Amino acid sequence: MLWNDFTALINNPELCYADFAMGANLEMTVAALLVYAAFADYKMDEREIGVIRDLTRRRFGFDDFVLENLIINAQLTEGHELQMERFIKTLKNNLRAPETLQFYEDLWRILVADGKIHPYEQGLADFAARHFGIDEATQERIKQSIIQEVWFKNKPAS
Repeated sequence: MLWNDFTALINNPELCYADFAMGANLEMTVAALLVYAAFADYKMDEREIGVIRDLTRRRFGFDDFVLENLIINAQLTEGHELQMERFIKTLKNNLRAPETLQFYEDLWRILVADGKIHPYEQGLADFAARHFGIDEATQERIKQSIIQEVWFKNKPAS
């Protein structure tokens, strides 16, 4: 299956960020992890899908077909926690510090898109931060910054 092939590819320890094709694989890994993050609270909100769609289009040029396939595969795949752990490990081993912080910001954009932070979502953010070596002060600064960004964006006009 395509999903199994993709998972095997991104978990290949011989791949390095410097590899010519690895950039595209990392983009797909980031997108897949963002989709899995939207499922952290066991339901995917349309606002979360909208944020993922915007991010993956803007950053990677992905179309709706790619995103829809990632969503379908995430819905059909068991063991989301294990998949997320593998994706995070792959990113940790291949992203530079600025890219890691950008990913962590994007992760928070997904987690707060539906207007609430489920304990499982907070747990995922904490797990990612620990694995990426993001200190607590930076975690909190990013979290609060993204919450404010999303709150002001979604605040009804008075």
